Amino acid sequence: GVADGRRVVCVVMDEAHHAASAGYAYAKVAELLRCAGASCRILALSATAGADLGAVQRVVRTLRICSLEARAEGDADLLAHTHCRAVRVVRVAATRSSAAAAAA
Repeated sequence: GVADGRRVVCVVMDEAHHAASAGYAYAKVAELLRCAGASCRILALSATAGADLGAVQRVVRTLRICSLEARAEGDADLLAHTHCRAVRVVRVAATRSSAAAAAA
């Protein structure tokens, strides 16, 4: 009740993937703006859009996203802004003590 939602022009939400959770503040803000009659733009940013397509779809639905742009780390327009890195996967067998700790 502090601000008139109809006067809101733009809302920026960083870590917007949290909007997939109905109880998260971003979902509530989006709903309150809709109820107030706002016709603002929401700029939703996330480096980790969701664990799967369903999670991404929940964010799209909750925030009523109508246009989506995605980038992957190998995309040409990002390469000038990223650093080279080497990833090495090392598989380590579980020991009895680590298996017991995981079960606890």
